[in-house]
Amino acid sequence: MAFSFSGLVIGSVVYSFPFVVQPLQAAFESIGDRPLEVAATLRASPLDRFFSVVLPLARPGLLTATVLGFAHTLGSSAWC
Repeated sequence: MAFSFSGLVIGSVVYSFPFVVQPLQAAFESIGDRPLEVAATLRASPLDRFFSVVLPLARPGLLTATVLGFAHTLGSSAWC
């Protein structure tokens, strides 16, 4: 598995995790508690709050994380 294509892909993805986690963490932290509290007062379930409030507000961070992770994975596997 170490010298196969699937092993290369798995290793590259694991190697790129920091480039994905950091923008995601920043995006989720930037939302704050207020929008979630407002949704809770409107009786939104936790799942509804996540899909209706958190994901739309974190969309730029999700896009950044996706692009950075893809570019880093592609760049690191091109040298192998």
